[in-house]
Amino acid sequence: MITTSEKMAVILTENGNVPFGAVFTGRLVAHVSGYHVARMIAVANGRDESTIQWIELNLYATDSGKFICQRVSMQVGEIPTYEGKACDNKAEVIQFFGSGWLARELFVEAGLKS
Repeated sequence: MITTSEKMAVILTENGNVPFGAVFTGRLVAHVSGYHVARMIAVANGRDESTIQWIELNLYATDSGKFICQRVSMQVGEIPTYEGKACDNKAEVIQFFGSGWLARELFVEAGLKS
């Protein structure tokens, strides 16, 4: 369950083939997806849309003041690959996501500075 309201909720993040990912009380702060850009590039290059690969980034805030960072690698018809980290502060969040264009979009949506 994901909530974008200011209210906290119990969140279960996915983690591939394991029964559960991280379970915490918090809220979704920001979500961005590179799907549309990846699709545009594939179509422009004449590639089959079934080969599209993209990244999605999620940033959660917990009720204890920590941040949960999640990077999901996606491909049509494949099982997603998940990577995540619990961060103590905004600097650690920025370090986890890096400085790419999608991370910068996430920072803007979350109100962070990179």
